[in-house]
Amino acid sequence: MNRLKISTSTATARLRQIHYQFGKFGYHGDKMNSKYVGKAYTETTVHKYFRNLIGIEHPTRSGRPHTSTVVFIGGLGDGITTVPYVKPLADALDKSGWGVIELLTTSSFGGWGTGSLERDADEVEKAVEYLTTKLEAGGLPNKQRIVLLGHSTGCQDIMYYLTRGKERAKVDGVILQAGVSDRDATVLNIGESKWKETLSAAQKLVDEGKGETVLSGEFAEIMHNTPISASRFVALNAPRGDDDFFSVDLPGSDLEKSFGKVNVPLMFLMSGNDAFVDPKEDKQKIVDRYASFVKGGNWSRLSGVVDGASHNVGRDSKEGAVDTVVEKVEGFVKSIF
Repeated sequence: MNRLKISTSTATARLRQIHYQFGKFGYHGDKMNSKYVGKAYTETTVHKYFRNLIGIEHPTRSGRPHTSTVVFIGGLGDGITTVPYVKPLADALDKSGWGVIELLTTSSFGGWGTGSLERDADEVEKAVEYLTTKLEAGGLPNKQRIVLLGHSTGCQDIMYYLTRGKERAKVDGVILQAGVSDRDATVLNIGESKWKETLSAAQKLVDEGKGETVLSGEFAEIMHNTPISASRFVALNAPRGDDDFFSVDLPGSDLEKSFGKVNVPLMFLMSGNDAFVDPKEDKQKIVDRYASFVKGGNWSRLSGVVDGASHNVGRDSKEGAVDTVVEKVEGFVKSIF
């Protein structure tokens, strides 16, 4: 469990009610085999960007915040500090003049079960607007450059942000790490017959206007032991559901409406040992297919399969996988500016 000691320094008063300064922040997650893990720094900034939602800005060696920032968006079940490569990434990017902020959204931890990509995208936009326009009111410089980094369903959040609904606050680039299909993962986990049976039951509730009904029992067990609404179950598991950006059977016309609409630099990193992808699938072929739809030179040449990486590049990854991800992200942000 992370413990944050509240500082009584004058910085708290100087930042008024917009930011909260904490003392030494130690990462207590998985022990990482990475050359980029550094010592704990002196302060971590917690940004209250919308209502009760916060973003954790990793500390810098200088003690001064960077105006170029990677904003990290986790996947289903994730929250602050749950994805282990983020701390090594923050240590490395600090040397390149970039900061890292981890977002807490309403969908973080178990909140995703009754959420939606639309809600996530709306909250990410609130964070982007806050970071780029409102920091100065609290005594900090506004962020000048924002790159969104999504892990797992954080990738779907980013694709929705860029390609669905209204035009949203501008970002300067995006990174999709372990963007995989929930539908494909469910079939892989429980089999096609059970997938069809549970999807049909959830779809029936949606069709009856009962989409907000919270499902438990076998539905929750299928979805990572999380209570889930019928509408979210359908969004995650139905062909062309709201979350269905990365299923391997999607036709090119669907990818044209997603990857084909991306208008900022994009790097796609697929984990070589991702347990949520059928091992029979050719992962590099999947990545190459996505690349073929991205226009305007926005596809990063650093995209590809990270050999030996697990889904979240945790301690079950091969040695060197974390460093590969860190170096690719660092190379990407340098390449687009």
